[in-house]
Amino acid sequence: MNHHRTTATVGALLLAGTALLAGPTPAGATPATPAASSAPTAPGAPCPNQVNGAQCPEAGAGRGGRVVVTVELPAGSVQGGGGGGPTCPSADEEGREPGEGEGWMTYDEWRELNAPGVYDPGPPPSDDAVYWVFACLMRSGFEMGVDFDWWAVEQGWGTPDEPPEAGPTATDILEPLWAHVQGLLLPPAPVLQPDEDVRSNLKIPTFVAITNPQPATEYRTTYAGITVWITVDPTVTLHPGEPGAAAVACDDDGTTYDPAGTPPRDQAAADGACAHTYERRTGVRGRPAAWTGDVTITWDVAWGSSEPGQSGTLTADPSVTTFQRIVDETQVVNTGSED
Repeated sequence: MNHHRTTATVGALLLAGTALLAGPTPAGATPATPAASSAPTAPGAPCPNQVNGAQCPEAGAGRGGRVVVTVELPAGSVQGGGGGGPTCPSADEEGREPGEGEGWMTYDEWRELNAPGVYDPGPPPSDDAVYWVFACLMRSGFEMGVDFDWWAVEQGWGTPDEPPEAGPTATDILEPLWAHVQGLLLPPAPVLQPDEDVRSNLKIPTFVAITNPQPATEYRTTYAGITVWITVDPTVTLHPGEPGAAAVACDDDGTTYDPAGTPPRDQAAADGACAHTYERRTGVRGRPAAWTGDVTITWDVAWGSSEPGQSGTLTADPSVTTFQRIVDETQVVNTGSED
């Protein structure tokens, strides 16, 4: 298989049943059971097939709803100061312009106003540190020129001459979070039944299971009191590669053929089955040696934050894994005697 963007390892699952393998098989042969997946993981135990935090059994891979994954960003990955500093409203709740004297002031100046909203800042981080308050003025007794209400928008330690530097914005935090999430949008790892190395017969379905399902996931982090999240909703599609074949919508884990279930064609016809029945041979004049199909994941990505107005959409390239499907005629063994 050719993997675009990332190489994924796919374990082979072979079927030896007469229904899915080309050519005759011994009388009485029974289909082989696909290799068993890892045993369920106890809650809290390491997940053996964890990819993006959503593959563990308790995370509900392959089921509805989004899995929530908490991300701890590496130290130094957020470049702060993108906010440009705090601001006051352009007008108060009564529509009047705020008064003069707003902005940064020292803690001692703030105390002279006898205004609420700032508590004991605690010990200074250094001997020359000064605690600052960014204050906004709201006037409730404008006509008499009295009863001024102040409120603290932001506060923190600075130097005697400079207030605190502007902290990071939600978009500052989004950048390293998105870089982390992009590394988790992996190409699908499909397993074909019959196996990719086995010739498939005409009119016999090919089933496609995906060994690294990536369900809808929300990645969330909190930094400097700001929470940012990215939601990723994948859409998995099978493109059989046969001329004229329609694309097939698949679940995030595809479809595994069940040798103990209904006939293959019935399983392939079931709603939501990630399967295709090839109608045209390969390797004959005018046709390639194999049909080149693929499994594609397209990503619908959005982001939001605890900061008002800080949200949007993101763009991620589709993740694609190709495969080769050799298709041959069904072979029939004639056991009757000639006249």
